[in-house]
Amino acid sequence: MPDLPHQLQAGTLQPVQVSHFSTEWHQLDRKVGSLVGLAYYEQQMTRLAAGQAITRPQTAWPILGYALREQGLKALMPRRG
Repeated sequence: MPDLPHQLQAGTLQPVQVSHFSTEWHQLDRKVGSLVGLAYYEQQMTRLAAGQAITRPQTAWPILGYALREQGLKALMPRRG
């Protein structure tokens, strides 16, 4: 049984640091930031389903490469509109 509500009430939750993946080009980061986040999540879910460990790349480039390999240029199109 999940213990999250009890931990929240007791004040024993520990903060989690979530890093931001960046291409180091701020204009590009603004354009593809949400794509990078979603592609990272999809990539890690695929790895977990295959029994592989989670990876944490240093930059957004491997994540963008994954998105383009899996979806082609369609990856750069908005998914919602």
